[in-house]
Amino acid sequence: MKLPDQTALEEKGRQIAVVIVSHDSSAPLASLLPKLTGSHAAIVVVDNKSRDQSVEVAERAGAQIVRMSKNAGYAAACNEGTRAVGSDAEWIGFVNPDVMLTADDLQRLTTEVPAEIWAVAPLTVTLDGRPQPDVARPAPTPWFVAAMYMGLTRSTPPVSDLTNRGAGRYYYTDVLSGGSVFVRRETLELIGGWDDAFFFNCEDIDLCVRIGKAGGRVAIDRDVRVAHDKAHSSAGVDEESRRLEGARAYATYFQIHCSRLQTALVVACIYTGCVLRQLVDRFRRSSPPRRGVTSRYGRLLRLLWTTVRQKYRHQPPTRPASAEFLDP
Repeated sequence: MKLPDQTALEEKGRQIAVVIVSHDSSAPLASLLPKLTGSHAAIVVVDNKSRDQSVEVAERAGAQIVRMSKNAGYAAACNEGTRAVGSDAEWIGFVNPDVMLTADDLQRLTTEVPAEIWAVAPLTVTLDGRPQPDVARPAPTPWFVAAMYMGLTRSTPPVSDLTNRGAGRYYYTDVLSGGSVFVRRETLELIGGWDDAFFFNCEDIDLCVRIGKAGGRVAIDRDVRVAHDKAHSSAGVDEESRRLEGARAYATYFQIHCSRLQTALVVACIYTGCVLRQLVDRFRRSSPPRRGVTSRYGRLLRLLWTTVRQKYRHQPPTRPASAEFLDP
């Protein structure tokens, strides 16, 4: 497919911007940015206080750079990138550095999208071609998350439906992955952008749920398939840290979208599941607990309990969020 030049894009009134949030992501950035520079899209790299050469890589590629004064999390960085884009773009894509997206993918994703679709994402797959587990999900219920943290269930992608191109271009769902999602500019303005109460996890769930409540739909474009090498996203973060930070994020999500009773019940299951998982991991390693583990789980309990105790609906979660378990 031959890409139109910038003049053609402006005549159609359909400009595209891409916001890439970087945190110690120099290697994947160096791979992604050259694939996008021929797209005539505005490319904004929001650097979350990287300690590597991410900024230098973005500068060499000619991207616009927004430097965060600290690692403020994905949602807050996406909002800063949106502000940096300006008001001309019809579509703003939020893309992780380790998503293997091309200029052609940008054009196909945002061309002739039905008006009912307010956010669209490619079919993101693993390096061996399987759909990523979080590519398309139903909105989480307290009972599902409680069971998930207790080890009784887990999220799985609807593989046969996602890969059935005979079913049409779009697969409609409740929640898209925030690793590569394109949102109409007017939609972001309507719902107030990303919620920076989320530092890690659930920000994409919250965004899509609010789009649904506002009257829009979100969908996977089956015709655009891109690989997402999540090994880069999770590098340097151990499984326990992600589990604990995710627990806080889910508590925040349910505090916003569900009742206090539901939040309290799911928080109790989340905390119990985290503790049991830590005990099982320790037993399997046949080793003493790591230094500081007691204070870590005590801090998690305080954070979860604080979320439940907030004056419901009248005192939203602390914004912006900060990393409690990911950063030293």
